[in-house]
Amino acid sequence: MVSRHCAIVGSTGSGKSNTVAQILKALTTGYYPGIRVVLIDPHGVYFSALKDVSRVFRIDDPENPLYIHFWTLTFDELAWFLVDRKTGTETVQDGNLRGKIFEQKRTMIEKLKAGRPDESAITVDSPIPFSIRETWYHFDRAERVTYEDMARTKEALVEEGDAQSLKSAQFKPPGAGSSPPFKPSGGTGQMLQYVSKIYARLKDRRFDFILSPGGYDGLEKDLHDLLASWVDHDLPVSIFDLSGVPFEVMDMAIGTLVRLLFDYMFWGRNVSGTGRQRPILLIFEEAHAYLPKSGGKFIQGYALRSIQRVFKEGRKYGLGAIVVSQRPSEIDEAVLSQCGTFFAMRLSNSTDQGHVKYVVPDSLAGLLDLIPALRTGEALILGEAVQIPSRVKVMEVSPRPDSSDPEITKCWCNQRLTSVPHELIVTAWRQQKLPEIT
Repeated sequence: MVSRHCAIVGSTGSGKSNTVAQILKALTTGYYPGIRVVLIDPHGVYFSALKDVSRVFRIDDPENPLYIHFWTLTFDELAWFLVDRKTGTETVQDGNLRGKIFEQKRTMIEKLKAGRPDESAITVDSPIPFSIRETWYHFDRAERVTYEDMARTKEALVEEGDAQSLKSAQFKPPGAGSSPPFKPSGGTGQMLQYVSKIYARLKDRRFDFILSPGGYDGLEKDLHDLLASWVDHDLPVSIFDLSGVPFEVMDMAIGTLVRLLFDYMFWGRNVSGTGRQRPILLIFEEAHAYLPKSGGKFIQGYALRSIQRVFKEGRKYGLGAIVVSQRPSEIDEAVLSQCGTFFAMRLSNSTDQGHVKYVVPDSLAGLLDLIPALRTGEALILGEAVQIPSRVKVMEVSPRPDSSDPEITKCWCNQRLTSVPHELIVTAWRQQKLPEIT
């Protein structure tokens, strides 16, 4: 089920989350003390069911904050996020931004906690820490600078700025005509749009988990510390709770997480204690949201490319995967076709049923006629993980994942509250942080 990958599919309410939780409960009973599981949880529903065996990483968590560090992004990903650069384009501004980032990464080589890499192997995509605030300040200062003399050797500086607090340097305003102070030769304004966009991202608190990397500066804490915190703690399951991640960067966030784990296993495939010597199971909940076969708004394909790589090549480096979805017809076919085992739960949509039939062997297609009639919690298990196709009842896990239906009649029978704290909801909304309910 792990090395040949697996898919768990079923309509909403058919019992997928319960099945995932039950599988993980069975795997973490102590029989496999070396097990490592990473669960991508876009809606934050699994902690209640797995709290005894998991460490949950979530945005603003005081114990295990979730960081997706901007310096681990490729240049294409970072430029898309910061300045909405389209993949495959390269303007003068892009070249300036690329050059400054590469320069900062190169100066960090000798200071890195994890060791000094060969300078000739470093590229702008290398996961080396640098300061995005210093990058902003460099270009912001260049756009604002004026000079006292025509030779442009003496700055007309009024007050120096500060990169960390995003305070711009202040210069005397340029004079009229040929009067000092003078603007730089060749004119200005080339990077002004990028400066404004980067500033807006840095000021947006929703993206602190990307742009304020919690001490991971390469000196005190480096990339190996981050990876160890993810997969080398004392509990068998790591849950990445992405419920606080803004939707427009969800694709990039998942793509980066998966790419880092893949590269960690790829480069450590022969190292004791990791790689092929200690495989990792990746579970992708609500996969249709970030693995669409036709793309969509805000879907740049970063998650799809990373996860396709896991399904196509991960087995060789100790990575197995389970994809979980209520709409198999919307998932990229390259992912589903690599799944050797299927947990097919109730599917009422004929398109989804046909898609599952399409990717399983013809000899098993007749069994799939049962799919619309399955009860909640029932599944057909087909493929390499079972000797014969089986119809099973998955027992209800306790405590339940936080994905069960509300008890509508019970709730509606209660008297309406006269004082709902709407202001608490709005405050949490504005802060992008769930309120603490006492």
